[in-house]
Amino acid sequence: MPAPEVLLAFAAVCFAAAIAPGPDILLISSRAVARGPLGGALAAFGVVTGLSVHILLAATGLTALFASSMAAFEVIRWAGVGYLLYLAWGLLRDSGDGPASDQPSAMRQYSSLFVQGLLTNLLNPKAVLFFLALLPQFVDPARGLVPIQIAILGLELMVIALAVFLSVAYLVGILGRGLARSPWLMRLQNRVFGGALAGTAIWLALAERR
Repeated sequence: MPAPEVLLAFAAVCFAAAIAPGPDILLISSRAVARGPLGGALAAFGVVTGLSVHILLAATGLTALFASSMAAFEVIRWAGVGYLLYLAWGLLRDSGDGPASDQPSAMRQYSSLFVQGLLTNLLNPKAVLFFLALLPQFVDPARGLVPIQIAILGLELMVIALAVFLSVAYLVGILGRGLARSPWLMRLQNRVFGGALAGTAIWLALAERR
């Protein structure tokens, strides 16, 4: 079991990581504006589910094994770049004029939002490096089984991240209700978030592995 002061310090790191601008926050915000707080929340749950996968990999030691493979890391990196560009293109081409006649059912829309959040997080190699480089600094083998400590820290990360993401989804979703009344404003926000996601994809493509 990690010491209380370790849990407190890790909580501060988790909050900073969750609130920092990145693919997760951008996706949740864009979906909250377009689909309201529920849309943002569904994307948030997808992102946190992706975090749970990273935590499982870290607890079993597979994160280090994966990160040691340059080929595997590059596959995930370029898959992430491609997926972010795909999401950005979807926003940039959205006219913001309202639902089309062939709009998918509500259930399909909801599941799509969840999957978008899940894939955005899973295909982010920076998340892999976060668990590889940062998480071990808060683990002390003298305080018990390392996988158990990683699981506890991972649960703390998930709770804090979910709280932050849901707060963002709610606040941005409320703002989105006003934007939804104006097709021009919806087009503008689509361009802003689409451009931000495209910029993030380019940054990820050009960033060196740390």
